Amino acid sequence: MKHNLKLKEAGLFRNLLFVSLVAGIPQGAEAATADLQNTAQANPNIIHQWSFDGEDVSTAGKDLKGSSDLAERIYGTGVPLGYNVSGFDGTSKAFSSNRAPGSDSTGGGYLKATGANQLPALGDTFSFEIIVKPAQDAITGGTFNLGYVLSSRSADNASRGYFLMQGDGILPSPTHPFSSTLGNGYNAVNTNIITGSPLTVGDWYYVAGSYTADPGGANVTWTNYYANLTTGGPLVTVGPFTNSGGTYPRGAAIDFGIGGRYDGQEAFPGSIDEVNLYSAALDGATFQAHLDQLLITDTPELRLSIRREDQPSTALVVFWSAALTDATLESSPNLADPWTPVTEGITVVGDMFEYRILLPSAEPRFFFRLRR
Repeated sequence: MKHNLKLKEAGLFRNLLFVSLVAGIPQGAEAATADLQNTAQANPNIIHQWSFDGEDVSTAGKDLKGSSDLAERIYGTGVPLGYNVSGFDGTSKAFSSNRAPGSDSTGGGYLKATGANQLPALGDTFSFEIIVKPAQDAITGGTFNLGYVLSSRSADNASRGYFLMQGDGILPSPTHPFSSTLGNGYNAVNTNIITGSPLTVGDWYYVAGSYTADPGGANVTWTNYYANLTTGGPLVTVGPFTNSGGTYPRGAAIDFGIGGRYDGQEAFPGSIDEVNLYSAALDGATFQAHLDQLLITDTPELRLSIRREDQPSTALVVFWSAALTDATLESSPNLADPWTPVTEGITVVGDMFEYRILLPSAEPRFFFRLRR
């Protein structure tokens, strides 16, 4: 089990601690969003990872696997983005994008990979997964009435990579399910409708897609997957679907919008917890395994926990069942660096293993996991 622990009471520092069970999670173990972060990061095909854990764009917009750090895009009457907002399960944070009432371009705010931080060229296979929460079940008042969640488009406007949208392939969009549109035009024959409509406002959704483009550019075949995390799943498979013509942008670096359109408007109103991009067409079993990490139920003896102690000095104590003699505690200064086994300082207290960390007055950041 992973926890985010922010220590602000002393007014001296902020500490963020993740604790998790990761590799080879047995049926019945408790898992969390931070477990998905670790598993995604270990996938050899991951090319970009944004966890949105942070209190401003410099931290929340950091690309943990690539070089596409995100920038803010606020247009018209859009308001500042929300950072450090509650994520799906409390083990990670999210950011909130916004959209003002009115036309498609009245106002909004979201994050964007652009300029020197564009996404490097995509290949013939691609996958994404996202944890996302809609704030509106309909988008009205505009010419198109679309909310772009994950979007790109080629410089010549010929190839659309609207990997995730709130809309239905018709202009203006009369309903607002999650959908995926690729190719040479925004229309129904290039759109795979992923969910039903309306979406449930305030519910967290896990959505994924796996894409294989024709090398000659004729079309794309893909499958989407989704689950309502708030209601506990299950994973629904939608596809395979082949569009009528064209592909997503390939072969050149691209702007990429998260929570809004690639070129600056039509924002999605809601919150986004995690986004992972892969260079391979992942299969349904992989996405099911990732969903399981978000939803498996708890077995108390497998629980890894933390507590804070202020006497005789400020410390955190990481503890887990002494019955787990085959488990190794590992630490990392951040999710991008290698994990290092903790080999000293672990004691047995009653029926628990304990590892104690004295906290300085600086601003340390700790990540821990228990690997079996």
